[in-house]
Amino acid sequence: MARKKRRAIIILVVLLILAIIAGVFALLYLKTDLFKSSKTLFVKYLGQTTNHLEGYVNKVTTNDYITKLNENKYITDTSIDINYKDGNLTQEESANNQINTLKIGVLGQVDKQNNYRYNNIKLNQNDEKIAELEYVKDNSKYGIRFSDLFKQYLLVDDNSFEDLMRKTKK
Repeated sequence: MARKKRRAIIILVVLLILAIIAGVFALLYLKTDLFKSSKTLFVKYLGQTTNHLEGYVNKVTTNDYITKLNENKYITDTSIDINYKDGNLTQEESANNQINTLKIGVLGQVDKQNNYRYNNIKLNQNDEKIAELEYVKDNSKYGIRFSDLFKQYLLVDDNSFEDLMRKTKK
C-alpha cells in the first residue's frame, strides 16, 4: 500500500511539474516574443508601426497639407483614362472600343484666400479635342463656358442663381 501511495505521489508531482512547465511556456509564448516565428513577429510589429505612422501622418501631414491648400494658390492637373470592358466582346474588341480612346483632362487653378477657382475640362479622343468646358468661380459669381460654342461666359451671381433655376424649370 505504501508503494502505491508513493507511486501516486511521484506521478502527481511529475504531472504537477509538467503542468507548471507547460504553464510557464504558454505564458512566455503569449506574453513575450520568445517562441514566435520571424514571420509572425514581422506582421505584429509592422501592424504596430503602421498604427503609429497613421496617427502621425493624420495629425501632422494632413493638417499641414490642408493649411497650405487654404493659404496658398495651387494648380491641379488631372487626367482620366476611360477603360470600358464588355463581357460579350473579346479582349481585342474591348481594347479597340471607341469609348476606350476617350480621355478627360482637368486643369484647375485655386486661390481660396481670394475665393477664386478656375477649371478647364477637356474631352479628348485619340489626342484630338472633342469638347471643352470652362468653369470659373470668383467670389459670389459663377461662370461657365463651352469654348467650342460660345466666346463668352454665362455668369450667374449667388443672388440670381435661384431665379435662374426657377426660370429653367418652366
